Amino acid sequence: MIEKKDSEAEEWFRREAFEQKYLTRITQEYTATLATFHEKVREKKVALIDAALNDLSQRLRDNPAIDYGEKQQDILKLKLARHFKREDHINTALLYDAIVETPKFINNYNGSIHRLFDIHQQKQLMLIAERRKRRAEQTHDDAYKPYEALFTTSSQKYYMARLLNMPHLEEESDYIRHCVGNSDSYINKMKKGQIEILSFRNVPTFNTEKTSSIPTPHSSL
Repeated sequence: MIEKKDSEAEEWFRREAFEQKYLTRITQEYTATLATFHEKVREKKVALIDAALNDLSQRLRDNPAIDYGEKQQDILKLKLARHFKREDHINTALLYDAIVETPKFINNYNGSIHRLFDIHQQKQLMLIAERRKRRAEQTHDDAYKPYEALFTTSSQKYYMARLLNMPHLEEESDYIRHCVGNSDSYINKMKKGQIEILSFRNVPTFNTEKTSSIPTPHSSL
């Protein structure tokens, strides 16, 4: 029994030592990141980091589903510093939503805020498509069927969507001012498998107050 207690105590001290070493490394990285800021903007950048951290920390602590302690706060602070190294603003409401959606982001030293936003946008596109699909099934209205997203460009700014039905073609025609939705010719060829019509679109930036339902067409192929 005594040997078991000694073993458990050793394991506890080992974990504590590792955790402290990890926190020290994060603190050192944060200091090193601040040192890369130009002297003229360093004070302003630190103020931006602190303001964003305070806002997010209050929200995260109030969320019982999120584990938010000293480690998570230090990781978030470091990632905010990395973000503000190149940026001058951040949408903390959007970042909070993205963290709640992917809480492991504040438990891991690696990973940027930009990448988290990219993942969040992709998940939102999937959710929108699923909602539109359910709406189409409930109403039997093709207008609600989601576009089929084929791939996103490496810049994460655009993606290719396959148009699937007449409402899609009509919407495309209204926006781009061309003929694909003005007759049955194209839709009939699509149904026969003779052609496919793709739309090269902007990846949407989601409004935190009200989620956009349809990505904006950029051009059509």
